[in-house]
Amino acid sequence: MSQSRLEKIRAALATNKGGSTSTDVAKIKEIAWKPKIGENVVRMVFPQNKDLPYYLVKYYDFGTLAKYPILSPNSFGGYTADPIQNACYELRKGRQEDKDLASKFKTNQKFFFPVIVRNEEDKGVQMWDVPVNKVEMVMSLFSEKSSDEYGDVTDETQGRDLRITCTESVIPNSKPQRSYPEMVSINPKVKESPLGTDDQIEEWTSNIPDVYSYYQKKDNEELVKLFQNKVQEMLGDYEEQEDEEQEKEVDKKETPKETVVTNVITKGKPSQKLASTVEKELEDFDKMFDDN
Repeated sequence: MSQSRLEKIRAALATNKGGSTSTDVAKIKEIAWKPKIGENVVRMVFPQNKDLPYYLVKYYDFGTLAKYPILSPNSFGGYTADPIQNACYELRKGRQEDKDLASKFKTNQKFFFPVIVRNEEDKGVQMWDVPVNKVEMVMSLFSEKSSDEYGDVTDETQGRDLRITCTESVIPNSKPQRSYPEMVSINPKVKESPLGTDDQIEEWTSNIPDVYSYYQKKDNEELVKLFQNKVQEMLGDYEEQEDEEQEKEVDKKETPKETVVTNVITKGKPSQKLASTVEKELEDFDKMFDDN
């Protein structure tokens, strides 16, 4: 049984996760910091005019929409609408294959905490890139229990440096075998200390990197266009494959090409459709955005 249109799109998405030569990749590495194996000492720098000690970045990964990461409007807090996610919401109401397709357009998340890395003060504020599965470990520093014991660890004059301990962990099924520093504990130092000198504190708190500026940002209209282009690109690939299959059938049966039809799975049942119906299916995707 031949693959359905959505099955072919999903397969294309699954293999379209390659790397990128975009300068955005190198740029984010300029400010992103990750602890090394062993003990690392940092001090959190609380962002001015913010209610939280971190920056949450939601983005579409390499190849999902383009060959570089693209911010989702949801990155900026609140409930800012993302038109792509609105379309995916409608897809999730449909068949299982529609739900699977929507899942390919989920946004990734990154949490960045501004820190001063001890012995690297000359680099200024760096953005601690905390893995999603380790965020709770960092957030526990702000729990009632931790506050009772250590106070506000981000306080510029009476806060505490943090000891971050990492051990070497192996990436499963990596060939050749590769390892990475896995964070196993975060402990505030017993002794309180200032973040730095008065001049350093003023400099650091006033110059926290804007992580959002290191990713591509698109307005809603541009996001919709990228999404539609991605779908159209895949439908185009599908149509070419259908044409090739039709030509083979024509050669085999020695019948005119225009009489040839192809099987497309619709709602789990085989039905007869001309390849020209691809245009109609693309229009259905466009209609998702009529109310957005």
